[in-house]
Amino acid sequence: MVTVGGKGEPFVNHLSRYCTFEVFPSVAAPSAQQAAAITNQIAAHNTVIVYIDRTNHNPSRNFGLSQSAVHLAESLAKNKEVILVHMGSPYALEKLSDPERFAAIVIGYQDEPDLARAAAGALMGATPITGTLPVSIGSDFPVHYGMKIAEAVRLHYTSPLEFGYPADAFALVDSIAFDGMAKRAYPGAQILVAKNGHVIYDKTFGSHTYDEQNEVKPTDLYDLASITKIAATTISLMRLDDLGKFDLDAPLHHYLPELDSLGPYFSLQPRRMLAHVAGLKPWVPFFNSTMSKGRLRADIYSSEASAAYPVAVAHKMFATKFIADSIMAQLLATPLLDSHEYKYSDLGYFFLRNVIERITHTRIDTFTTQTFYAPLGLTTMGYLPLDRFPLDRLTPTEYDRSFRNQLVHGYVHDPAAAMLGGLGGHAGLFSNARDLAVLMQMLINQGTYGGERYLSKRVIEEYTRCQFCKDENDKNRRGAGFDKPVMPPGPGPTCKCVTFDSFGHSGFTGTLVWADPVENIVFVFLSNRVYPTAENNRLARMNIRTNIQTEIYRVLAPENIRDTADLGN
Repeated sequence: MVTVGGKGEPFVNHLSRYCTFEVFPSVAAPSAQQAAAITNQIAAHNTVIVYIDRTNHNPSRNFGLSQSAVHLAESLAKNKEVILVHMGSPYALEKLSDPERFAAIVIGYQDEPDLARAAAGALMGATPITGTLPVSIGSDFPVHYGMKIAEAVRLHYTSPLEFGYPADAFALVDSIAFDGMAKRAYPGAQILVAKNGHVIYDKTFGSHTYDEQNEVKPTDLYDLASITKIAATTISLMRLDDLGKFDLDAPLHHYLPELDSLGPYFSLQPRRMLAHVAGLKPWVPFFNSTMSKGRLRADIYSSEASAAYPVAVAHKMFATKFIADSIMAQLLATPLLDSHEYKYSDLGYFFLRNVIERITHTRIDTFTTQTFYAPLGLTTMGYLPLDRFPLDRLTPTEYDRSFRNQLVHGYVHDPAAAMLGGLGGHAGLFSNARDLAVLMQMLINQGTYGGERYLSKRVIEEYTRCQFCKDENDKNRRGAGFDKPVMPPGPGPTCKCVTFDSFGHSGFTGTLVWADPVENIVFVFLSNRVYPTAENNRLARMNIRTNIQTEIYRVLAPENIRDTADLGN
């Protein structure tokens, strides 16, 4: 982005909620030398926004827009896709010699912060465009000229006031969040609430650690832990289901034919695995077999990466290339439970990740990024965050004293996912709250977002419904991958104010995401409550997430309020 005349903070800050970009500032009347320098700086970029402000202060017919600024914009448009945004009088359009060069032109009429934010939202499809030119300006721009887009297709960032609520409508949410930090339930958090496609609450609290050295920013990433189950594995299976390549009820050997026909896993159904009624053990401590007398085995781990030890488990900790095979062998040797009653388990997701990669011939991180995250514009969500971001953008999790003997920072917290190089079907995904909200809004939108379809309505309804319950009082609340609310008589992962059609998931690291398609509410809570130790479970004991969600519904859907208790991770 090239800003001409000023820094364009309101526009730049609002646009940063939707995408990442570089900013190249220019004076209001750039000289030829300055214009050449900017042209060189943006040489590697294909799309450029030229944002012009600070033009309201000149009352003359010039309208404050210098001819050299126009020349800069038009010269850039010769070789690049240029979007011109002018926050001033539409008469400035008279100065354009060839307006057809521009991919789009946005006129903001006044250099005002609210209009600047609206212009940024309009460019990203989050703010409807209904205005047209009130006057004719030359032969290229007749009166009432302009494109109308009456419906927003992306999340629109707004305020309680704009949505019809008092400015302090969510003051109690702030208080609950601050109280959690004061009582050291977590060092910091991101909290986001969207209603009817409008982000009405989007705040950060605290710092990455208790020393308060690195304040939490909206662009920082958290380890999502088990939210990976729905935000990576489950949505991938849903996409493959849409394509006719995956069936919830087909036996596991249909996708993994190497499974022993006499083994316990041969005929397991993905539907039962995703709903946690397949008889799988809750967990297997795979890392124990890779240690001897409390120390890492030298035949399995190395402090340096090499062809023999290519799997990055943690900082200066690399595993043998055979470790994934060893985990699968250990898993296949683990017997099923005698009962197939509901028992939450991570183990099914080891198989399901392999199913996805076997069908797509693509690694799960590549498939999810290409299929969902990149097209949705999710700039933070993904696996292996250290490959994409500096360490200070990533919140640390636990100081692992039983396995890795270091602070886990930038690597997945879950030990088994770490042994898989950070690419678990059950854990490994990192994101900020904003990207996670977009993904859940896509699901609420019945599979569409930004004018594109990602999943069918049919597959969303099938996977988000309770799989093995006849009514709201049954013990197994789970969908296919998705968690569901527990209605009376028991407590659950959410407040009891959500509708039974709602769905989401929590994460061991202190995270929760929930989408309610009936009320059209998305709630995201991200924290690193496991820092510096996972023994800290104040987040759940204090019912912080459910208390916040209750307050959200008290404001947005007061008729749904009931007592609540937090049983999330």
